[in-house]
Amino acid sequence: MGTGSNQSGELGLGDEKCTTRWQTLLTEAVAMAAGEHHSLALTSDGQLWVAGNNASGQLGLAQEVSVTVNGKPDKQIKKIIKLKKWQASLPDVVQVYAGREHSAS
Repeated sequence: MGTGSNQSGELGLGDEKCTTRWQTLLTEAVAMAAGEHHSLALTSDGQLWVAGNNASGQLGLAQEVSVTVNGKPDKQIKKIIKLKKWQASLPDVVQVYAGREHSAS
């Protein structure tokens, strides 16, 4: 359950609206951790789920994209900045911790 600011989608409800009533977040979660604007949820099968702000990479999500640099194909990492819905991030996790702009498992 969660409530509060949600300005970066950290509650994983699919929006960025503040909520003043308790909301069901991820029903399968057995443990959760919250940073300043991101949340981590651990399920019983060891899957880490993440939501919220990723400006500092605290969700551990990035996408590799193909680009052209000086006429040559190249790959770059595109960071996902905000994630408003829960997304699986890392398997085989036992514990989760969240700081202001970092996460650990």
